[in-house]
Amino acid sequence: MFTDEKTLNTIHADLDANVSHGTMRLQDLIPRYMDVIRDTPEYVQLLNVVPARAVEDGNAEWWNSEDAISLLENLEDTLENYAPEGYYFGAHPGDGSDYGYWKMETVTELTADDKKKFVVTLTMIYNATVEVEATDAKEAVEYVRDNLGALAPDSLFDKGEKTVDYANPVK
Repeated sequence: MFTDEKTLNTIHADLDANVSHGTMRLQDLIPRYMDVIRDTPEYVQLLNVVPARAVEDGNAEWWNSEDAISLLENLEDTLENYAPEGYYFGAHPGDGSDYGYWKMETVTELTADDKKKFVVTLTMIYNATVEVEATDAKEAVEYVRDNLGALAPDSLFDKGEKTVDYANPVK
Protein backbone atom coordinates (compact mmCIF):
# COMPACT_ATOMS: atom_id res chain seq x y z
CA MET A 1 0.00 0.00 0.00
CA PHE A 2 1.25 3.50 -0.77
CA THR A 3 0.00 7.07 -0.61
CA ASP A 4 -0.14 9.16 -3.76
CA GLU A 5 2.06 12.19 -3.14
CA LYS A 6 -0.07 14.57 -5.24
CA THR A 7 -3.54 13.69 -3.93
CA LEU A 8 -2.71 11.92 -0.65
CA ASN A 9 -5.09 9.12 -1.71
CA THR A 10 -4.27 5.64 -0.42
CA ILE A 11 -3.57 3.11 -3.16
CA HIS A 12 -4.03 -0.47 -1.99
CA ALA A 13 -1.12 -2.02 -3.89
CA ASP A 14 2.55 -2.53 -3.19
CA LEU A 15 5.28 -1.30 -5.49
CA ASP A 16 7.16 -3.99 -7.41
CA ALA A 17 4.49 -6.56 -6.53
CA ASN A 18 1.57 -7.89 -8.51
CA VAL A 19 -1.95 -6.58 -8.20
CA SER A 20 -3.28 -9.40 -10.36
CA HIS A 21 -1.45 -12.44 -11.67
CA GLY A 22 -2.19 -15.29 -14.03
CA THR A 23 -5.37 -13.94 -15.57
CA MET A 24 -6.37 -11.46 -18.23
CA ARG A 25 -10.12 -11.99 -17.80
CA LEU A 26 -12.02 -8.77 -17.28
CA GLN A 27 -14.16 -10.38 -14.57
CA ASP A 28 -10.94 -10.96 -12.59
CA LEU A 29 -9.08 -7.73 -13.38
CA ILE A 30 -11.88 -5.20 -12.90
CA PRO A 31 -12.79 -6.15 -9.30
CA ARG A 32 -9.11 -6.30 -8.34
CA TYR A 33 -8.37 -2.92 -9.92
CA MET A 34 -11.41 -1.43 -8.18
CA ASP A 35 -10.12 -2.74 -4.85
CA VAL A 36 -6.77 -1.00 -5.41
CA ILE A 37 -8.44 2.41 -5.80
CA ARG A 38 -11.15 1.94 -3.15
CA ASP A 39 -10.02 5.07 -1.22
CA THR A 40 -10.06 7.44 -4.21
CA PRO A 41 -12.69 9.71 -5.79
CA GLU A 42 -12.46 7.62 -8.97
CA TYR A 43 -13.72 4.56 -7.08
CA VAL A 44 -16.91 6.39 -6.09
CA GLN A 45 -17.43 7.46 -9.73
CA LEU A 46 -16.99 3.90 -11.05
CA LEU A 47 -18.61 1.98 -8.18
CA ASN A 48 -21.92 1.21 -9.89
CA VAL A 49 -20.68 0.75 -13.46
CA VAL A 50 -20.63 -3.06 -13.25
CA PRO A 51 -24.24 -4.31 -13.39
CA ALA A 52 -25.41 -6.34 -10.38
CA ARG A 53 -26.02 -9.42 -12.57
CA ALA A 54 -22.36 -9.32 -13.68
CA VAL A 55 -21.09 -8.87 -10.11
CA GLU A 56 -23.01 -12.01 -9.14
CA ASP A 57 -22.16 -14.03 -12.28
CA GLY A 58 -18.59 -14.10 -13.59
CA ASN A 59 -19.91 -15.61 -16.82
CA ALA A 60 -22.48 -12.87 -17.50
CA GLU A 61 -22.43 -11.53 -21.06
CA TRP A 62 -21.57 -8.03 -19.76
CA TRP A 63 -17.95 -9.13 -19.15
CA ASN A 64 -17.54 -9.50 -22.95
CA SER A 65 -19.06 -6.11 -23.75
CA GLU A 66 -17.56 -2.84 -24.94
CA ASP A 67 -18.70 -1.35 -21.61
CA ALA A 68 -16.52 -3.81 -19.70
CA ILE A 69 -13.54 -3.09 -21.96
CA SER A 70 -14.08 0.64 -21.53
CA LEU A 71 -14.22 0.27 -17.74
CA LEU A 72 -10.99 -1.75 -17.76
CA GLU A 73 -9.27 0.94 -19.84
CA ASN A 74 -10.54 3.68 -17.49
CA LEU A 75 -9.28 1.73 -14.48
CA GLU A 76 -5.87 1.17 -16.08
CA ASP A 77 -5.60 4.89 -16.87
CA THR A 78 -6.55 5.73 -13.27
CA LEU A 79 -4.03 3.25 -11.87
CA GLU A 80 -1.32 4.65 -14.17
CA ASN A 81 -2.14 8.20 -13.03
CA TYR A 82 -1.43 7.11 -9.46
CA ALA A 83 1.93 5.54 -10.36
CA PRO A 84 4.73 7.17 -8.35
CA GLU A 85 7.57 8.82 -10.25
CA GLY A 86 9.81 6.18 -11.76
CA TYR A 87 7.05 3.55 -11.81
CA TYR A 88 4.32 2.54 -14.24
CA PHE A 89 1.16 0.50 -13.82
CA GLY A 90 0.86 -2.35 -16.30
CA ALA A 91 2.13 -5.75 -17.26
CA HIS A 92 5.40 -6.98 -15.79
CA PRO A 93 8.22 -7.03 -18.39
CA GLY A 94 8.63 -10.79 -17.96
CA ASP A 95 4.98 -11.84 -17.64
CA GLY A 96 2.13 -10.27 -19.59
CA SER A 97 -0.48 -11.54 -17.12
CA ASP A 98 1.26 -10.06 -14.07
CA TYR A 99 -0.16 -6.57 -13.49
CA GLY A 100 1.12 -4.14 -10.90
CA TYR A 101 3.26 -1.08 -10.22
CA TRP A 102 6.72 -1.77 -11.64
CA LYS A 103 9.90 0.29 -11.58
CA MET A 104 10.86 1.74 -14.95
CA GLU A 105 14.27 0.70 -16.16
CA THR A 106 16.51 3.56 -17.17
CA VAL A 107 19.83 3.64 -18.92
CA THR A 108 22.16 6.19 -17.37
CA GLU A 109 25.45 5.46 -19.11
CA LEU A 110 24.38 7.05 -22.42
CA THR A 111 25.03 10.64 -23.43
CA ALA A 112 22.24 12.78 -24.87
CA ASP A 113 23.49 12.10 -28.42
CA ASP A 114 23.66 8.32 -28.00
CA LYS A 115 20.79 6.21 -29.25
CA LYS A 116 20.06 2.69 -28.16
CA LYS A 117 17.28 0.32 -29.18
CA PHE A 118 14.40 -0.17 -26.77
CA VAL A 119 11.51 -2.58 -26.90
CA VAL A 120 8.39 -0.72 -25.80
CA THR A 121 5.47 -2.85 -24.63
CA LEU A 122 1.98 -1.75 -25.57
CA THR A 123 -0.87 -3.23 -23.61
CA MET A 124 -4.52 -3.56 -24.42
CA ILE A 125 -5.90 -6.84 -23.28
CA TYR A 126 -3.02 -8.54 -25.08
CA ASN A 127 0.56 -7.31 -25.28
CA ALA A 128 2.35 -6.17 -28.41
CA THR A 129 5.80 -4.65 -28.69
CA VAL A 130 7.54 -2.18 -30.96
CA GLU A 131 11.25 -1.45 -31.21
CA VAL A 132 12.48 2.17 -31.27
CA GLU A 133 15.75 4.02 -30.79
CA ALA A 134 16.06 6.50 -27.92
CA THR A 135 18.54 7.73 -25.33
CA ASP A 136 16.62 6.24 -22.39
CA ALA A 137 13.47 4.33 -21.48
CA LYS A 138 11.45 7.47 -20.76
CA GLU A 139 12.25 8.95 -24.17
CA ALA A 140 11.38 5.63 -25.82
CA VAL A 141 7.97 5.52 -24.09
CA GLU A 142 7.26 9.18 -24.94
CA TYR A 143 8.20 8.61 -28.59
CA VAL A 144 5.88 5.63 -28.84
CA ARG A 145 3.03 7.52 -27.13
CA ASP A 146 3.44 10.36 -29.63
CA ASN A 147 3.53 7.99 -32.63
CA LEU A 148 1.10 5.21 -31.66
CA GLY A 149 -0.86 5.35 -34.90
CA ALA A 150 2.20 4.71 -37.07
CA LEU A 151 4.03 2.30 -34.75
CA ALA A 152 1.10 0.18 -33.61
CA PRO A 153 -1.61 0.02 -36.25
CA ASP A 154 -5.10 -0.79 -35.10
CA SER A 155 -4.81 -4.13 -36.88
CA LEU A 156 -2.64 -5.32 -33.95
CA PHE A 157 -5.57 -4.84 -31.58
CA ASP A 158 -9.04 -6.21 -32.09
CA LYS A 159 -10.71 -4.30 -29.22
CA GLY A 160 -9.94 -1.42 -26.94
CA GLU A 161 -7.35 1.28 -26.62
CA LYS A 162 -3.60 0.92 -26.85
CA THR A 163 -1.65 2.00 -23.79
CA VAL A 164 2.10 2.28 -23.48
CA ASP A 165 3.46 0.51 -20.42
CA TYR A 166 7.24 0.38 -20.33
CA ALA A 167 10.47 0.23 -22.29
CA ASN A 168 13.41 -2.13 -21.90
CA PRO A 169 16.80 -1.88 -23.60
CA VAL A 170 17.44 -4.42 -26.33
CA LYS A 171 20.29 -6.62 -25.21
